[in-house]
Amino acid sequence: MDEQQQAEVFARYRQAAASTTRDYGGTGLGLPLSLDLCELMGGEIRLESTPGQGTEFVIRLPENVVEPQPPNTVQETSAGITS
Repeated sequence: MDEQQQAEVFARYRQAAASTTRDYGGTGLGLPLSLDLCELMGGEIRLESTPGQGTEFVIRLPENVVEPQPPNTVQETSAGITS
């Protein structure tokens, strides 16, 4: 992958190269979703590429992933939930 392709590979519904589209269809959401999931867990995904030779994706995740807490959308009182 050249630098332009590398810059776009994590964009949703983008194609890394026109020849890839002809041979395999769109790249869709696989890499963007992988990036989102890695970041949600406090990690990263990166790529190393040599044009004409290949591309390697590296995922690094922390040993202890802390699950994010959803926002509190219900108001509670000492007597219970209010409506």
